[in-house]
Amino acid sequence: MKKLILVFLMCYKITCSLQVTHGLSSDGIALLAFKQGVTFDPFQVLSNWNEKDADPCAWCGVTCSADLRVIFLNISGFAFARASSSQDAAVGCSNSSSSSSLPLSTSTSSGGDQVPCVLTGTIPPEFANLSQLQILSLPFNGLSGNIPAEIGYLKLLRILDLEFNALSGPIPDELGQLSDLCSLNLANNGLDGYIPAALSGCNHLCYLSLAGNMLSGAIPPSLGNLTNLQWLAVSSNLLSSGIPVELTRSCSRLEHLDLAGNFLTGNIPPNIANCSQLQSLLLSANTLSGNIPPDLGRLTNLQSLHLFMNNLSGELPVEIGSCSSLRHFDASANQLSGSIPEAFGNLSDLSFLNLSSNKLEGVIPQLENLQDLEKLILSRNHLMGGIPPLLGTLSSLIVLDLSVNDLDGNIPEELAKLSKLKALLLNNNSLSGSIPESLSNLTSLVQLNLAFNNLSDLAHRWREIQGCKKWQGLLEPALDAVLREEIMKYGEFAQATYDAFDNEKHSKYCGSSKYNKQKMLQEVGMGNFGYEVTKYLYAMANMDHLPKFFSRSKQADPWSKDSNWMGFVAVATDEAEIKRLGRRDIVISWRGTVTTLEWLANLHDYLTPLSPTHRSTEANSRGRFVNVESGFFNLYTSKKESTRYNKKSAAEQVKEEICRLVELYADEELSITITGHSLGGALASLCAFDIVQSKCNERELTKTSQSEAAHQISLEKGNKKNEAINVLGSTIPVSVFTYASPRIGNDAFRDRLEELGVNILRVVNSHDIVPKVPGLLVNESMFDMFGTFERFVGPWLDRLPWTYTHAGVELKLDQTASPFVKRKRDYAASHNLDLYLHLLDGFHSRSRPFEPAVGRDIALVNRYSDSLNDDLVVPSSWWQQENKGLIQNEAGVWVQPDRSEDDIPCPKAHERWL
Repeated sequence: MKKLILVFLMCYKITCSLQVTHGLSSDGIALLAFKQGVTFDPFQVLSNWNEKDADPCAWCGVTCSADLRVIFLNISGFAFARASSSQDAAVGCSNSSSSSSLPLSTSTSSGGDQVPCVLTGTIPPEFANLSQLQILSLPFNGLSGNIPAEIGYLKLLRILDLEFNALSGPIPDELGQLSDLCSLNLANNGLDGYIPAALSGCNHLCYLSLAGNMLSGAIPPSLGNLTNLQWLAVSSNLLSSGIPVELTRSCSRLEHLDLAGNFLTGNIPPNIANCSQLQSLLLSANTLSGNIPPDLGRLTNLQSLHLFMNNLSGELPVEIGSCSSLRHFDASANQLSGSIPEAFGNLSDLSFLNLSSNKLEGVIPQLENLQDLEKLILSRNHLMGGIPPLLGTLSSLIVLDLSVNDLDGNIPEELAKLSKLKALLLNNNSLSGSIPESLSNLTSLVQLNLAFNNLSDLAHRWREIQGCKKWQGLLEPALDAVLREEIMKYGEFAQATYDAFDNEKHSKYCGSSKYNKQKMLQEVGMGNFGYEVTKYLYAMANMDHLPKFFSRSKQADPWSKDSNWMGFVAVATDEAEIKRLGRRDIVISWRGTVTTLEWLANLHDYLTPLSPTHRSTEANSRGRFVNVESGFFNLYTSKKESTRYNKKSAAEQVKEEICRLVELYADEELSITITGHSLGGALASLCAFDIVQSKCNERELTKTSQSEAAHQISLEKGNKKNEAINVLGSTIPVSVFTYASPRIGNDAFRDRLEELGVNILRVVNSHDIVPKVPGLLVNESMFDMFGTFERFVGPWLDRLPWTYTHAGVELKLDQTASPFVKRKRDYAASHNLDLYLHLLDGFHSRSRPFEPAVGRDIALVNRYSDSLNDDLVVPSSWWQQENKGLIQNEAGVWVQPDRSEDDIPCPKAHERWL
């Protein structure tokens, strides 16, 4: 359009410096009528429109012929706004004789720094007096009112551009009298009524855009008489009825046909194929029905075919594969059936293919020839079979969406070659096998969704992943990929207790959670894990010489003088997560110490009986009684009636909540998973022992559940009722995942845990000192050292008050295996949970190099430590509360603010904090 205007202007000799001493011309008077109707001119576009001038040829936006008649009026809102923003308000106005200085506007005007609505007002009927006017261009303003019918008297008018205004009312029939009109653009206004059939009188019309209005009724068949038409756009209106077949009879020049966003009905006329020059066919968002005409395959110049959001049915025509220029094909949200034609693999120029939300069946065809394809969206169909490995050769692919189908088999390793891929959506299929670790190489990936599949069969393997076979074959010779993800997930639950803990000594609430339980997981970045916190856990100590496990506020009136927040109970509530897990999971997460490792020096090594009343019953097979470290035991069991949060001990709190949840979900498959880091790992093992010893993990199944279980087993093992009940979980499995946990008790404690069926997986860093204490000298290794003499030496060792033994299975990591971590001795850094999770991410086996598999953000390693190599340029201990929690009040004084009421631990918000 811009070129058309420039070519037209070059045909005239423009002169604007001539002066006439007699009054203003009739053209000038007509233009002043327009100025008088303008109510808002923020950029002073019309400031030099002066009634004292002899002619208007020097006025802004006005172009004249050699005989001083106005032939061109152009005031584009975008152009003038851009000129003003560059502090050159006179652009296009200082010398109207130069066509290169004119602020031209077309239907595709755009610009990031452009602002619409320069002029508001109305279009005057006096424009009819501009008898020589050939171009009237007023787009991107705020003009309102009707389009004057008098414009139809401008017999020489070639271009009429009024797009992006606020015009209303009908389109005047008189516009059909403009026989020389080449371009009519009334798009994006508020015009209503019908499309005038009289527009067929504009027999030179090559560009017609009425899109974005409120036009109703049918598309006039007479528009088919516009044989010169190259561009027809009537999208985003209220048009109804069918597509007139007359549009397709004389359309040999038509390149762009846009009828989208209306209420058109009926079939797509096969004769559209007569429009041999068609490049864009946009029929989306209507109610068209019937089949897609195979004749469309004759449109070899077609580049964009939009048919989405209709009621089209039948199969995709094979002939579409002959549209050799096609780049953008969208037939989503229809009722299409059958398979995707193999011929689509011939569309070598295709960059976008969307066939989602149909009823397509069959397999995904070979599309390896589509090397320009950027987006492939085939979701919400009934496609079956495997994912073609050759999709990994589509080097331009940015989005691959195959979700909500019936695809099976493995995820091809070849997909890891798609270096530009940003979104990989394979959820809601029947994919199986393991998740390829090579997907971690997709460094551009922003969105990955593999949910609702049978990947790695977690739903069927969960008992094995939770340790029912003591993780045999899952740690060696290589770490199982699914187990890695679950260990890291439970590690994040342990990390959440640190992230939510208020450790600021100057805070009144030091020692509490910063957030109430309803929003805690969301605040620490775990809102998408599919769990909800149901209970906060608090602990205190009755030993004056207990190590400094607690954080205390320095303020005189702290939230609690006795208790610390020590963790939480959460339960899986998201249906997608429950389906992935294969059961409803209950998580207990215990907080470790957030102080330095100085507490180790004060740790009392002596053991204490787990309970005086249990000494006669809690002995292992060699007659040794269960003993645990006295400080851990005291922390877990202490209570005091006068306290606010520890009228019940941490042990009583957690058992009470577990019993409640077990009863609440009595007829569901359940698991109990306990996690913790450092001190939290010790409390996790104590808690697991206590829950199982107290039989909190046992329940009575309803008759319905027993019947279902018995039926399940009868299909597999011949109707063995007792085995059936075990399958459904009358005894709920209890698993423990600890990180950097110290030793907790003696060998009798270890043996009793095994007898009770508690599965413990201990993750340790070989450079971390904490897992080596207490019992640095006398521990499980000494029993092994004595070998056959153990039965003689063992009783003597057992009587020592500092003989400790680790429980469970160990997964040992080595921080020197990571190329990202400093080679220095820093005991506090080696104990950091973020470092542990980083090492888990990259560990595969002892013989395989470190390589991140999950892709946890490496910067988190330095969140609370200085562990990363300096060349990574990640500051040490970079996470901190802004201004350490201080804010500046209205008086300009920096103060410690109070929390919002929801986040204050107090009886008023009791249900949020207990």
